[in-house]
Amino acid sequence: MGREPIYHQVCKASELTEGSRKGVVVKGRKIILVNVGGKIHAVENYCTHEGKPLADGKIEDGTVTCIHHSVKYDLATGKVVDDRGYVGVEPIRVYEARVEGDDVLIKVYW
Repeated sequence: MGREPIYHQVCKASELTEGSRKGVVVKGRKIILVNVGGKIHAVENYCTHEGKPLADGKIEDGTVTCIHHSVKYDLATGKVVDDRGYVGVEPIRVYEARVEGDDVLIKVYW
């Protein structure tokens, strides 16, 4: 029998103003939270091209672009928007995020 996902409180919603981001670690997973249009997105914090962190990437139009090789990912789906011609670029993992009061919670499976 598999383990159920658990929501983890990771920060305060008031810390994530429009356009801001925050890096967190949950169960050993490096995740970035990004506020786009008032919606909190939670995605893994590495580019699948070479494993570089996405936390400092450019956030624009609901995407994050890796500053190292310009690979672009959709923050809502994790899908690759532009692989810049690199072979083997995979989508990034997206985590369900929700706000309860002023708490941001992320659903992480064991």
